[in-house]
Amino acid sequence: RYYLNDPSQVVFTSNQDKIVNGVLNGEFDVGFVRTDQIERTEDESTGELVDRSLFKVIDPMTGLESDGAAFPFESSTQLYAEWNVAALNHVPNNVNIAVQEALVALMDHADVGDILDACDARSNCVSKECMETCNEEIPLPTTRCETTPSLARLASAAKKAGKYSGFRSTLTYMELRNMQEETGFISKNPTTGVMQCIRSKNLFDAVVCPPNHFKKSPYEVLNGCELAGTPCPGYQCLCKPCVKAYDVNIFPLSKDTDEACDKFAVCGQSQQREELVFLATDNKEREGMKLSVKMHIGEEVHNIIAEKISPEAITKDDSVSVFVKSQVTNY
Repeated sequence: RYYLNDPSQVVFTSNQDKIVNGVLNGEFDVGFVRTDQIERTEDESTGELVDRSLFKVIDPMTGLESDGAAFPFESSTQLYAEWNVAALNHVPNNVNIAVQEALVALMDHADVGDILDACDARSNCVSKECMETCNEEIPLPTTRCETTPSLARLASAAKKAGKYSGFRSTLTYMELRNMQEETGFISKNPTTGVMQCIRSKNLFDAVVCPPNHFKKSPYEVLNGCELAGTPCPGYQCLCKPCVKAYDVNIFPLSKDTDEACDKFAVCGQSQQREELVFLATDNKEREGMKLSVKMHIGEEVHNIIAEKISPEAITKDDSVSVFVKSQVTNY
């Protein structure tokens, strides 16, 4: 999540097929998808599977294995456990076992169904009699004694519709959990002490900025790409939602600039009896913060208490969080 601010735009498609096609047609420069997604995606322009040779996996890891066998797809990261099927506490144990056994057996049934489907296709079967002829091609003995032609065909159809090869006992989820804790997707509830998933209500809440950076206002984050001239119709997107800043930024109101003053830099100048106004924004958005300013004039030190003003006093939108104003007169 610390890399949200590096690219000029990050697009969320909510559909990995669109990511693959977006990279293929040049809409996106880089895409992030799960392993085997490229191999299963259809080209939107042809309806055929995309040409895998047109894609490059960045920094693929070597020696990836699953259960001691070489992993068949390239991956930029280590392997993590797949989606699992889980039961809630109120589900009877005998139901849990029955569902688990059915899912594990599905692959063996589907292997037989694939043979029958191939025979049906070769013979252009449209009648029940033709399909019964193909049933004779079932290799005996089958891996599972309970495999029947109708069950095999159902399992094969389910596998193709679901785009999976089968089910197995789950791999360990410890590495996945460690990764989610490190990235902040799982944390301890300070009230209950229970570890829980962090689910953001919207895109703005999901943004976590890197160290020494602060999240821009909701308006700037949610409209940042449109403001930058790179809208993303139909998608959600982010365009540099974080800004590198100090805890408190100082802006000279007299200058036509959105850039804050550097520390120990000349932030503003005025001649005798001219008014000099600065705006300060608290990037940590602390409640009840009081800002005081020390002004040195020769040997004299003047303490000035800044006046808190609302964002509406400065801008028409909510692109400014909390501003305070320090006004110096008669100097």
